[in-house]
Amino acid sequence: MAVDRKKLIINTLYENDGNFVTSQELAELLGTSTRTIKRYLKELLSDNDDFGYRIVSSNKGYILTVINEDIFNNKVIGKELGICSNREQSSRPDIIAIFLVLNENITMDELSERLYISKSTISKEILYSKKILKKYNLKLKNKPYYGYFVEGSERDKRKLIYAYLENIINNKRLFQEYFYMRLEEFESVKEKVISILMNNNIYKSDNYIEYITKVVFVNMERIKSNNLIILENQEIFTLDKNTITAVKEIFSYFNMDSPMEEYIYLSSLLGNSYYNNSLYLSGERLEVNNESIIDLMFICIEKIKDVMKIDYTDDLHLINGLASHIHSSLGRYSMGVELDNPILEMIKSKYIESYNCALICRDILLQKMKVSLSEDDIGFIALHFAAANERNFGYLIKICVICENGIGFSQLVKSKLEEKLSGVEIVHTVPSYMLSAINEDKYDLLVSTTNLTNTLFKKPLVKIRHDLIEDDINKIKDIVNKIKVRKYYFNKIPKDLFFNKVRFNNKEELLDCVFRHMLEKGYITDNQIVDIMRREELSETIINNNVGLPHCIKNGESIGAIVTLEKPIKWGNGEVRVVIISCINPKIGIERILFPLINRNTASEEKINKLIEANSLEEFVNVISQ
Repeated sequence: MAVDRKKLIINTLYENDGNFVTSQELAELLGTSTRTIKRYLKELLSDNDDFGYRIVSSNKGYILTVINEDIFNNKVIGKELGICSNREQSSRPDIIAIFLVLNENITMDELSERLYISKSTISKEILYSKKILKKYNLKLKNKPYYGYFVEGSERDKRKLIYAYLENIINNKRLFQEYFYMRLEEFESVKEKVISILMNNNIYKSDNYIEYITKVVFVNMERIKSNNLIILENQEIFTLDKNTITAVKEIFSYFNMDSPMEEYIYLSSLLGNSYYNNSLYLSGERLEVNNESIIDLMFICIEKIKDVMKIDYTDDLHLINGLASHIHSSLGRYSMGVELDNPILEMIKSKYIESYNCALICRDILLQKMKVSLSEDDIGFIALHFAAANERNFGYLIKICVICENGIGFSQLVKSKLEEKLSGVEIVHTVPSYMLSAINEDKYDLLVSTTNLTNTLFKKPLVKIRHDLIEDDINKIKDIVNKIKVRKYYFNKIPKDLFFNKVRFNNKEELLDCVFRHMLEKGYITDNQIVDIMRREELSETIINNNVGLPHCIKNGESIGAIVTLEKPIKWGNGEVRVVIISCINPKIGIERILFPLINRNTASEEKINKLIEANSLEEFVNVISQ
């Protein structure tokens, strides 16, 4: 008990941000006498240097100053005293707001004791908590001898809990104190959710899995405390058969028998990846609904063709993807729940054309279905168009995923790869026993969770873990970049633009000879030559003082020329023995990886010698793109 009170004293002083706190205020907070408080403070004053802080006493009260952040964070905030500061979490008003919703009613004293925050601090912060509650149509009320309580619908309360649950998850003490379980048990809920979704052929991204795990956990906790969802009789909910089956299995796992409304509610938030075989609620029964959302997507595609002058009519991959996303979103929308898009600003700035296509879809959905898409969802839809543009340009690296656990697990790995990698297309997912049926010519890269020998394949093979950690992603990105440069740049260089072991007296003579040949063959235009020369005049491009890189941008197919020299020639401040002329289409997305790759693979004298000794274009490319 004494240790707990010491914790509360330290945390109260720390949370008051350099303001003095009197022994009387501390006594009221702890429910003890000022004499007891002074005794605790005397003990704390004697040993606090060892913990990286100092408590100063004056006639104004007591104040805590951190004198060593590292020691204080390790010994006080993190470990030995077990305090978890809200400064490391989101703001205190968030924590207070979620605690107000999680409790049927709670007094100021209880809030102070459970959150380790002084009553004076809570009084200030609760004003901001009210604003948070208001965003979710919730009102904070207070009654004498009863305490604070929140008025509002159960739907809105759950929406707030979904949004701010992370604050509690990040605070182990608060999480265990409120939910009476360790965080490891919460993680087991996530594993079970993933397993149930996979068994029902429902594949979601990591972000959505995190979201659904919170939804499942919160829903079960609310049901246990008899806080139930109430649906209006006139509400119609469109669901997928696999989705409702998965929801039944989730309830079975928790050994809970709940009203039909809870099944419908969770199914709606879970969404699905399909646009047919749908169900709707009629009274207490689920019945088949034959309406398809595909027709609506075709209307969107036609409008985009008319307004944006981009024709996606034959891109069934895009149309099905859009229908799948919209169908999944309808359930969440019917419940007024939105999914955050953490990369929204990047999407709006990087994929402007795709975002405008998504805005057209938003307008049509509002007109035809009276559904108003959130800005976050518009961003997700824009990504579908961005992926379609990459496919249509043909600049994707094609990947085959191989798993020993079969197609279901391969699909899960597939969704993770698509979420974390850009510029790739997961063409097929196959179990390892079907290796003999794989046609390698269809792929640029093979990714496997099982131990396979590289000698079995002509194409590059990457071994990854089942949980696809960050190292796996970085390893795949590195290989994808090398493949992309080779496939969309070096392999596009015609054999007659490889000039090996030639002699030139100077840079001007070399460029004049190569440009004349490229111009005669129609590989480049006069304007592109002028552009290259203008860039060279402004700043000569040379890497490692031994490789010249004159370059420009162009539309259409990228093109290049390679020159290796018997004797070096002067180029800027260095002397080069290799010259790589590049005319690159920026839409391919290799300009930012080509030069670093060349830089890395020409840094040593050994590599330069190998490049100069190459007798063919293929041999040169094999060395430069390793």
